[in-house]
Amino acid sequence: MKKPSAVLFDFGGTLALDSEFDLERGVEYLRKIALNGDSFTTTEICGVWNGLYADIKSAWSKDAPFAIETPLSSIFRCIFGIAGLKFDIDLVQLEHLFDSNNSDRTQTPYMAQLLEYLDKNNIKTGVISNITLTGEALRRSIELLYPGNRFEFVITSADYCLTKPSPYMFLAAAKRLCVVPSDCFYCGDSLRADVAGALNSGVFPVLYDPMAKQAADYSDKGEYLKINSWKVLKDLLDEV
Repeated sequence: MKKPSAVLFDFGGTLALDSEFDLERGVEYLRKIALNGDSFTTTEICGVWNGLYADIKSAWSKDAPFAIETPLSSIFRCIFGIAGLKFDIDLVQLEHLFDSNNSDRTQTPYMAQLLEYLDKNNIKTGVISNITLTGEALRRSIELLYPGNRFEFVITSADYCLTKPSPYMFLAAAKRLCVVPSDCFYCGDSLRADVAGALNSGVFPVLYDPMAKQAADYSDKGEYLKINSWKVLKDLLDEV
């Protein structure tokens, strides 16, 4: 292993641990802050939401290697337009508030210590996530979870059209950091999206599996590293 110039992170399951997604809880919060929240009930809004998502999923190709992302802002425009809901805050803030109120969220263990180590050692960091939130909305959520973080950017599939394992977000991230992909690590918890996406773009993948019996283990061909704790990655980097 060589010390990377940059370490990129997935969000859900990697930087953050979320409880089960609760659509009604998130919608209820937004309805209460709407200027005319009494025009529709939470149940009615959720019904429109579920119907829209069913139509979106029916348009997806099951054989495609990755999906086209549907931005949450587009979903909001459709649902709020049908419900006639009006707000005095912008869509980015609505995305952030919905994200912050549809589940309970905590840091993954030892992630804060790893981020501090990377910052002290001048290793650049950024976020690449498959998520319907815009990068700006997700950045606000990350700031709540990791106040004062030093992420150079937050890139999401909502802003970049295609989901991981498409290589485009990874290649754009390396370019923004002014490093070659092979000098980057990408940390995530999914073989299909994170490991495959990193490999597709020439970035070295680190798979986070807190249930793994071994603290650190390379895949059979050495294509990626699997760890069971972010402390393990910090210690490995410290030895390089």
